[in-house]
Amino acid sequence: MEELDEEFSSPWWEKWFFFLMLPSPQSFHHSISYTEEQLKKYLLFIICFSAFFFFWALHNTLRMDGGLDLGMISFSTVIASSSFFLYWRIANSAGDTASHLEDQCSPKCFSYWVVVGSHVVVAVNYLLGFIYALTVGSHIYIQFAVYCGSFFVLWLYFAYRVHSWITLYEQLLLEEAFAEERVTSMTTRHLLPRN
Repeated sequence: MEELDEEFSSPWWEKWFFFLMLPSPQSFHHSISYTEEQLKKYLLFIICFSAFFFFWALHNTLRMDGGLDLGMISFSTVIASSSFFLYWRIANSAGDTASHLEDQCSPKCFSYWVVVGSHVVVAVNYLLGFIYALTVGSHIYIQFAVYCGSFFVLWLYFAYRVHSWITLYEQLLLEEAFAEERVTSMTTRHLLPRN
């Protein structure tokens, strides 16, 4: 199995620039263990990335005379949902039956919607900032508009990536569960005494 993983693993630049490039799951060897490992790496990255901006938003809020930087809310949703998926969904998915996984993930898992949705919430927050920068008063805040516009696109990209990772992970999980059930069924059939 190690030889197969080596043969189908991603090129060196994807390994070194994983957090910058966020390569497509389709470029990897489709094994459940490898996909799970890469999904965990992505979720840890996004938790740390969001935590940095959460504290930045907290700093902005403390400096304001009144009001709240909405980044505190939007980034906390990403931290909470990604932590939930990482420490509950992945940890509790092992050993699930195919029928249970099908029920859970039809049409999509609740955890999928929570994680992808939280990414979209951050993107929308940046979109609001972009609109604000262009429309507040008579002055246009160019730098703030560029910052918000760039991060709006970035978070849409992150939302697409996490959608790809989780979809692939759930698909492989389901395939593995069906394969295990087929093996168990065949083994049981051979062990049953014949009349």
